[in-house]
Amino acid sequence: MGNLRKVTNAARLAVSTLLWFALTAFIAVVIGLLIALIMQPGVHADASSLQGQAPEHEGSWIGFLTGLIPVNFLGLEVSTAPGDTGALVSEVDFNVLQLIIVSGAIGIAAVKVGKAAEPFLQFVEAALAVVQKVVWWIVRIAPIGTLGLIGNAVNSYGWSTMGSLLWFVVAVYVGLAIVFFVVYPTLAKLNGLSARQYFSGVWPAAQMGFVSRSSIGTMPVTQKVATDNFGVPQGYAAFAVPFGATTKMDGCAAIYPAIAAVFVAQFFGIAIEPIVDMGRTALNVSGQALIPAIVAKRHGILDQPRYDAKRIDGYVPVAVEAAGGTELTASDEDGSVGAGAEGGTAEGRAAAD
Repeated sequence: MGNLRKVTNAARLAVSTLLWFALTAFIAVVIGLLIALIMQPGVHADASSLQGQAPEHEGSWIGFLTGLIPVNFLGLEVSTAPGDTGALVSEVDFNVLQLIIVSGAIGIAAVKVGKAAEPFLQFVEAALAVVQKVVWWIVRIAPIGTLGLIGNAVNSYGWSTMGSLLWFVVAVYVGLAIVFFVVYPTLAKLNGLSARQYFSGVWPAAQMGFVSRSSIGTMPVTQKVATDNFGVPQGYAAFAVPFGATTKMDGCAAIYPAIAAVFVAQFFGIAIEPIVDMGRTALNVSGQALIPAIVAKRHGILDQPRYDAKRIDGYVPVAVEAAGGTELTASDEDGSVGAGAEGGTAEGRAAAD
């Protein structure tokens, strides 16, 4: 949120981003429900192998809304209960939505404070850069862990149980494919962006999201795609991409829950997360890179020459001449972006200052 201080019309950009996040999420949910109703994955599952059980409790809208209110400054919750041996065991948990609300409030306050908050914001940015570097190291070996999780799922439930859920997995991937290959390019075209350039530009992030199964872990690559390949100003991308990594998840929080809601009406308790996580995370990061490009385009701060530039090995070359002769510098592998990537157009440079 604090990065919005680097762009003009920050409030309009933030509101537009939220609206586009909500719009694409709504479309994804509708598609997920339609796919589930048409394919009926629960009907094709083998009841004898699933041995489902009803959930212990059901959620409600009131519970969801009250859950948004942070219980403390950090949104942490501590629960204590007797363990297997009779001794008391304490667990620390946190609500991601509460954490987002707290972070948003702090970011808005920092922007309102102005220069007095600069040291705090610089510290946060430095800490984020360090964390992103560590996360990048972890992401590089994530495919090994993914393979292990899939193997563990098969070993725990057996091929017969996993096979009975095949239709559910197929339904999820059909929904993901419709959003990725139809909805996203259509939105790009409607906003004057090349669908072909979108696919070639977003591929590094989609690929990393598929193998890492983590939107947060893929965030450095997603931000690199948004700035280097799509020409989104760095100041705006530094807000939109991290915010999207925690709130805009068309795969995890739209397609998958919609189809799962229909499926679990009959069966419960089978964990196939590693398999579907790969596809839905790839969709998550693809949308997280697209929306900043659309919003930047609509607000006149997108570097169109960079968006239209040819990609080599997944990214725009290190130096590309933008409108007005400004040289754009590609970012490092950890997502940090050179000063030239603020935007090639006059509006983009003004917004990034």
